[in-house]
Order: sequence, then structure tokens, then C-alpha cells
Amino acid sequence: MNLYSSIKSIFILFSILIKNVWLILTVLIFLSITSLFLLQKLSFLSAQLVSASAALNAQKIKHKADLKKAISKEKAKSRIKQTLIAIPFIGSAVFATIELNDFRSWQRENPDKTKIDYACENANVSIEVLNELMNDLPSFARKNVRASMKTFTENCEKYFE
Repeated sequence: MNLYSSIKSIFILFSILIKNVWLILTVLIFLSITSLFLLQKLSFLSAQLVSASAALNAQKIKHKADLKKAISKEKAKSRIKQTLIAIPFIGSAVFATIELNDFRSWQRENPDKTKIDYACENANVSIEVLNELMNDLPSFARKNVRASMKTFTENCEKYFE
């Protein structure tokens, strides 16, 4: 009986060992397949991220170029206007044309406002810009500019009261 119980014990140990090895192999196979699946997903998402990042950088570069071009055009327009206005007779006609064009486009955007509203709005914006430029002017010129600016703002304030 001793031999029988030894063989039985060995068989039981062997069956437990086979079950454990089978369980470990099953878990390892499952983990390997899961890891491969996740690795494939990771590489796919990384490729998407790289392509989206490249597209974003290309768009950013294009936008910067477009912005620089638009700024350059506006500066050129401003220089041309300043040059044309500097010529006495032609400058007056160009100034009047530009101002009339600006007023018409402003009126399309603000149909319920009047010419006085337009003048006051432009005066206020011009005064803001002049205040920024005042530091470059000599002190005697600053006083003259401030005095003429007060005239514009006082007239607008009287109108709106």
C-alpha cells in the first residue's frame, strides 16, 4: 500500500503541477496577446498624433506667413496714403476720398448712427493714438496737441449730453 500511496501522491502532485503550469501558460498567453493588441493601438495612436502635429505646425507656419503678408500690405497702403496726402492738391483729394470711403464702410456697419457719431468715434480713437505718440513730441508741441484734442472731446461730450 505504501507504493500505491506514493504513486497516488506523485500522480496528484503531477496533476497539480500540470494544472499550475497550464494556468500560468494561459495567463502568459492572455497577457502576451493583450500586450500585442495594446502595442498595436499605441503605435496607431502615435502615428495619428505625429500626423496631426505635423499638420498643425504646417498650418501655424502658413498662418504666420499670411499674417505677415497682411501686415505688410496694410503698412504699404498706409505709406502710399501718407505719400499721396503729402502732395498739396492731390493730397486733399486723396484724403477726402479715403475719408469718404471709410465713412461709407462705417455707416454700413452702423446704420443707426450719424456723421457726428462717426466724427466723435474717430476723434476718440485718434486721441488714443496721439496720446501714445506724445512721448516722441517736444514739450511745446505736446501742449498744442493736447489743447486741440480737448476741443474735439468737448464738442463730442456736448453733443451726447
